[in-house]
Amino acid sequence: MVVIDSHLDLAWNAVNWNRDLSLSVAAIRRAEAAMKEERRGHNTVTFPEMRKGEVAACLATLLARSSGLGEPLLDWSSP
Repeated sequence: MVVIDSHLDLAWNAVNWNRDLSLSVAAIRRAEAAMKEERRGHNTVTFPEMRKGEVAACLATLLARSSGLGEPLLDWSSP
């Protein structure tokens, strides 16, 4: 069976939630267990999990933000 999902928010999960997607889902959930923010500890996708699921291709959504504040965890800036 081949399933295609062309809207995977990898960039949003990494940048907005400051998550290292090279870690397992379980590792991220453990790291976020004591955090009080809503949705912390409820991640579902990381690169190791995609490999385990034998995902052959990913059409990820790239979201870039710019507020003009120059905050590294908030804004993307071009050289």
